[in-house]
Amino acid sequence: MSVGYSFWEFRDPDFEHTKYFMMTGVAEDHASNPFKLGIQELKRRGGKFVFVNLVRWSYGAIADEWIPIKPGTDGAFVLGLAHILFKYNLIDWEFLKEFTNAPYNWNN
Repeated sequence: MSVGYSFWEFRDPDFEHTKYFMMTGVAEDHASNPFKLGIQELKRRGGKFVFVNLVRWSYGAIADEWIPIKPGTDGAFVLGLAHILFKYNLIDWEFLKEFTNAPYNWNN
C-alpha cells in the first residue's frame, strides 16, 4: 500500500491482515497513536515491521528491522524493490485484479 495520507481522512492500512509492513519516506511522526497501535497489533500476531529512514527514531525504535538510507534515495530503493518483484514474478496478479484498480491502469 502506498499511503502518503492523513489517517483521519483515508484510514489506516489493513493491519489486521498485514503480515509484512515496510514504512519508507516518513518525515515526521504524522499518524500518531492509531497507527502505532496497528503496528503493535501486527507485531503481536507475528508480523514484521521494517522502517526505512535515515535516522532510527519513533517508528524506527519499534521496528523489527531498520534500514538506514541516504536522504533522497527512498524512491530509488522502492523502484529497486518493484524491479525484483517483477523480475522474479513475485506479484499476486489475482489479488491485483480482484481488489485494486490495477486492471484499469494497465488497460488505459
